[in-house]
Amino acid sequence: MIPDGCEVDVINASPNIGDSPKSVFRPDVFHLGKSIDAIKPDVILGCGRMAQEGLKTIGVSYIAAPHPSWRLLSNDMILRIKDEIALYI
Repeated sequence: MIPDGCEVDVINASPNIGDSPKSVFRPDVFHLGKSIDAIKPDVILGCGRMAQEGLKTIGVSYIAAPHPSWRLLSNDMILRIKDEIALYI
């Protein structure tokens, strides 16, 4: 989903790590806000429901995308998101 030549920093919506792929943690808005303030990104890609919920809660603009592990993620979807990100770089 990321255009070539982009510098990428990854921030999880929560600093917690689950015991299985089915583990879900609520977004940690303090963690998200502190991380975004430190990085000062040009664009934010919110991958998945938890990330988008956290970003919406702290009131930052973002591009919504499915989580990369989503089984229905398609090449067409990836290209559309990539084109949207390219508008900001």
